[in-house]
Amino acid sequence: MGCAASHDHDSDRGGSRNVADMEKKRLDLDAVADIVRDLCMGKKELHPRTKPTDTDSSRAWTEVLSEPVFGRLCSCPKGTTSPDRLSSRDGRKYVFAFGPETVCGTLLRLEPYEMLVQLGLIPRYIYWKVYKEELPCFLVLFRPDLVQPEPATWDGVIAFISRHYPRCVDKVRKHLPEVKTRSVDDFEKDCSVRFIEALEKPTGPDYMTYDRYMALSDPQPWQTRLFLYCELRLFELFTGDGRTKLHDGSLGEMEYLCDNVALSEFGEGNYRIIPVTVTIPDDVIQKYENEGEK
Repeated sequence: MGCAASHDHDSDRGGSRNVADMEKKRLDLDAVADIVRDLCMGKKELHPRTKPTDTDSSRAWTEVLSEPVFGRLCSCPKGTTSPDRLSSRDGRKYVFAFGPETVCGTLLRLEPYEMLVQLGLIPRYIYWKVYKEELPCFLVLFRPDLVQPEPATWDGVIAFISRHYPRCVDKVRKHLPEVKTRSVDDFEKDCSVRFIEALEKPTGPDYMTYDRYMALSDPQPWQTRLFLYCELRLFELFTGDGRTKLHDGSLGEMEYLCDNVALSEFGEGNYRIIPVTVTIPDDVIQKYENEGEK
């Protein structure tokens, strides 16, 4: 009996050691930030403590991370040395964020341009923001307690509209079945507006602000879709099922909605800011230069 008792005790200690070893190998916010910072600086060899294994992308995030880590890519006005909110755009009520599933795969493996594509940004939008406007980009990684991200579904969108744009929620609901089933390209056939060109000119006549949308007594479906495109940033690849869709039609990352808050509200130590240099492939630049984007 004594031997059996001793053996069980040793097994318990061994189990505790295994759990402790696993905890040490899993990544926290600081370790994730170290890896991503190295990738964004073009370092080929990562610190052994933080280097992910070849099988991380197929594992549950709880096996890779010791805590949930969310994040967002922020493009900021020229001259910005560090963002102070999740989105710097005036009046932006909520933002899209990626979750721990993306941190375990895309974020720890891909270089910045490929990462942006995988996060559901169309190449032309990246070209416009990074190459034409030369806006500085940053990754903000954060612990999610403050903002409580929700999956980016159509139900989530309506919930956020109800909270932040309550006066227009009935107008949006009226056209929601059509918005869900028609593409942006299809809506553009109903009007003389190309949505991404409207987005590129926020002070132009076609940009659908909240005030401009509210001034419409009976908006057309395309105007509702343009409002969602400009004001809420529901672009061509938004599916409403909680996943991004890539420009080639394949499924991308899990995406979330959260309130646009000041980073200081997270509290010291609960977020990390990483400058990102995005190198756009020459063929992508040439494509849009040839289309007259000069």
